[in-house]
Amino acid sequence: KSMSQDPTIGNDARTGGGAPPDGLDDLAVTHDYLLGKTLSVMQPKSGFRISTDAVLLAAAIGVNRGRILDMGAGVGGVSLCLARRLDAVQITAIEIDPVMAALAQRNVVANGFDDRLRILHDDIVKIPSVLAGSFDHVVSNPPYHYATGTRPRNKRRAMAHIGEGLALGDGVASAMWAAKPRGRSSFICRA
Repeated sequence: KSMSQDPTIGNDARTGGGAPPDGLDDLAVTHDYLLGKTLSVMQPKSGFRISTDAVLLAAAIGVNRGRILDMGAGVGGVSLCLARRLDAVQITAIEIDPVMAALAQRNVVANGFDDRLRILHDDIVKIPSVLAGSFDHVVSNPPYHYATGTRPRNKRRAMAHIGEGLALGDGVASAMWAAKPRGRSSFICRA
């Protein structure tokens, strides 16, 4: 669904005509809302955008304690929803795209979660070793479209939908590596 069709996601129709204040890539952005306008999100006007998958994945986590890892965070949709709903968790979000990671960091600060939501610009298969076995829950909305399908023209959308050389099993292996013993993992994937 698009953001305007979903009651939990809204768009105030303001778009950035150029670069965000920190000069990110001359990226045109929109300023959107999640969870009944309790979260504001800056995201690219075109390319991969937050969808209901982020809201549903965050809603699947019901334990309000411990540490959560969001692998492939994009602009932070899942992590922001988790931080809004669960006030006693610490969240680490990893994103490989430097522009998306920078936007995620801006969204964290804009929503006041910088005391408990940390953005790392890194690759999910190269997570810093200090994080091994340290998360109570790992979440991910990974690239799950078939690589044999039509690749989107937009580079960021292609990276989010199809990825670049990683299989779903690579994400699962990283989640297992990052989770504590008896930790949990939740993924959005194809039916």
